Amino acid sequence: MLVYNTLQSLLGLRIIGGRLPAGRDAAVRAVVELFREHGLEGFPFYALDFFGQFFSIIGRSVPRLIARAVWRKYAASLRGGEVGGHVASTFHFVHFARLLGKPVPHAEAILAKTLGLQEPDGSFNRMPDPAWDVHATFDACFIIRQLGKGSDCARALYRAARWAFSCRNRDGGFGHFPGRKSDMDACYFHAGTLVMCGILPARKVPSGTGRMLGWGHLLPAPSA
Repeated sequence: MLVYNTLQSLLGLRIIGGRLPAGRDAAVRAVVELFREHGLEGFPFYALDFFGQFFSIIGRSVPRLIARAVWRKYAASLRGGEVGGHVASTFHFVHFARLLGKPVPHAEAILAKTLGLQEPDGSFNRMPDPAWDVHATFDACFIIRQLGKGSDCARALYRAARWAFSCRNRDGGFGHFPGRKSDMDACYFHAGTLVMCGILPARKVPSGTGRMLGWGHLLPAPSA
């Protein structure tokens, strides 16, 4: 949690004031020391991406030692177009690669697998318990937007947007699934989905900041 809490704190300060505090160097040292002491032990796939997000907010490249270790752990679990057997882990791998500016290996297989996971209602989730990952549709839309183009991808995004709208409640907010009560987490991820699907206009942000804001809905696609 040290990496996650630190990156979110610095992101909040960046958004509010536009500048990072003088103590950011201490934050960098703390994160690097954490890695040197523990490596990636105990980090689930989604948390590996925190390193990429943290250094993106700081405005520095991920240290080579950390970047290589994270990349190897992701790549070692890439099977059949998925990392860790689920779209959420795959999303974080693709997101990490995009933050590093590296080509995503086996991008065509990842895209094909992701498109094949779309449910008849337009959502994405292959787990027996849908609550296991409430952000699967957002994750899938990011992958499709970053790795794909053409009519099949456009159709998948349109269907995903329709499903996201079905999660909206009378109070104007969104629940994670249709009929669920509104909460801020669901509002963020469904709004982000609608931005990536081209339904909501993306807010104009200062050049280069789209890569650090949120979890990728403002990150331009490679062809953009």
